[in-house]
Amino acid sequence: MTTTPSTAGGAGIASPAEPDAVPVADEPEQLRPGGTVLATVAAGAVTALGAAGAVLAWRLGLGRLGNPGSGMWPFALGVVMTLIGLALLLRVRTTADTEQFTRGTVGVVLGTASLVAFGLLFEVVGFEIPTALLLVVWLKVIGTETWRSTAAITVGAVAALHLGFVGLLSVNLPHLIAW
Repeated sequence: MTTTPSTAGGAGIASPAEPDAVPVADEPEQLRPGGTVLATVAAGAVTALGAAGAVLAWRLGLGRLGNPGSGMWPFALGVVMTLIGLALLLRVRTTADTEQFTRGTVGVVLGTASLVAFGLLFEVVGFEIPTALLLVVWLKVIGTETWRSTAAITVGAVAALHLGFVGLLSVNLPHLIAW
């Protein structure tokens, strides 16, 4: 292996074009396409979620453009999602963009499920407990942090969010802990 001299007169740097050069670590694995079934499921999920969001937002009340109701922008987002899902459904046979499920898919499913659980628990239990549980799931389970850093980040983040939203901004969040 030949080396190129460094400007400081040091040992030199190996040329990456050399046959003896060390290959780049962590090459991304080649994922196999998921096929038309997974493409249809993905497009159908986007369409269904968008339509459900639009219906739920409609129930909140749209208001008018000059005086929008609480459902105006969620409704617009639901309509856009529905249109994107329908466009994806039209392209199912011509696309190879989907990938087969891998072990990494578990993290996405777990992250989505934890967000749904957070939303369901937020009104019932309050702000602090679901926020702490969400952070523990994301940091320890999905992110593989140590218990020490998970505990420190969780306690610090919940305290900072409570101080910021409830203390400084006077947002009326549901909470069980009266600090």
